[in-house]
Parts: sequence; C-alpha cells; structure tokens
Amino acid sequence: MKMRRYRPSRRFYLSPEVAALAARPYTAIIERIPQGYLAIFPDLPGCSTWATTWEDLPRMMEDAKATWIEGALRRGQSIPEPRSWQTPQEMPALAAD
Repeated sequence: MKMRRYRPSRRFYLSPEVAALAARPYTAIIERIPQGYLAIFPDLPGCSTWATTWEDLPRMMEDAKATWIEGALRRGQSIPEPRSWQTPQEMPALAAD
C-alpha cells in the first residue's frame, strides 16, 4: 500500500493565543521510520505527527502543536510549559526499561 503525501487543502486560522502558545520551544523527538519521519512532543501528551519527507516535517510539526494546543484549550485543559531535557535518559520516551 502506497502512503499518500499530506497536502493541506487550505491554511487554517490560528487565534493569537494559540499562535503564541504554539511558538514556544517544545522539544521534539524525531525518528526515521519506513514511511518517512516521526516527530513526538514529550511535553504535549499524545501530540505526534509524521511526514514522508524531511522537508515536510517542520510544517507538519507546527500543525500538530497548534492542533493539540487548540484542542486542549477547547477542553479547558492547561497547556504545559516547555521543559528543557538535559540528557536522553531524562526523556520518558527514550528511557531504558
């Protein structure tokens, strides 16, 4: 089965609040996968995205962060502050079992 490349049909509007929160420097874990590249944001639980090319990944990451933040705000959830990760062992997704 061939994977289709994501191409948004239109740009969506971000409220100033969502745009400001999405511009924060959240850490992303990027992994090469057979279909392309996977990005996971450990500070935003459940927020991840993937792209077939390296060039598409930054746009997909920005869209994923903004969509996650917008959804959390609509549900009345607080938005976590970005954390600074010093070593891979501190990252829950990379910690050895």
